[in-house]
Amino acid sequence: MPGSPTCSVATCTSTSTKIKQTGESVMFFTFPKDPQLRQEWICDEDLRIFNVNARFPGSTHDAHIWRESAVSQIMKQVYRQDEENHCFLLGDSGYPLRPWLMTPLEEPPIPDTPADHFHRALLTTRCLIERCNSVLKNRWRRLLKHRTLHYTPTMAAKIINTCIILHNMCLHYNIPEPEYDEEVLNADFGMHMVLEQLQENEGGDADRVNPDLNAARILQKRIIRTHFQ
Repeated sequence: MPGSPTCSVATCTSTSTKIKQTGESVMFFTFPKDPQLRQEWICDEDLRIFNVNARFPGSTHDAHIWRESAVSQIMKQVYRQDEENHCFLLGDSGYPLRPWLMTPLEEPPIPDTPADHFHRALLTTRCLIERCNSVLKNRWRRLLKHRTLHYTPTMAAKIINTCIILHNMCLHYNIPEPEYDEEVLNADFGMHMVLEQLQENEGGDADRVNPDLNAARILQKRIIRTHFQ
């Protein structure tokens, strides 16, 4: 992030793709009626996607997809082995704040303060994943939210994974991106959904603060104090 220590950037998000209505897709319905496949991606500062998880129903919350992902478990293990090794991803407000996953501040900060500088830097860096999403779906327009993959969830997931592999190959070989036309410029890329209340006190004890959440808040304040004054 601008203003933070020199580091590689990785940011994650979730997005949706319509799929064919079949017996297999009955569990993939979302409001109001379209079956959708929800995917989680992680990309770097060069828009390369190095992780994708395309197997959840369209109604699934970002936080649940993240908790069930292999990357989440790996990042947690890295932190558990050395809590001073501050290696983290960037996520939006649909993700839980953790020492290995930085998210925006819960409340809008006072303008032109260190907290505000941190908040703006995180949101600016998060634009990478939105840019990545638009580049991917400009090349493979069947993934646009208003289009439909006329396949079962299993096959649709394979198609999404293949498109992401081809996306990375296009970046590697510097293949020019197609020009944006009206369909893409006005498209809903399927990245935003109604957010439910995040369950910060995982484990069911409402009186006990999640220690990982507490550690993440301390780390967040330390980053603001150290790098954004």
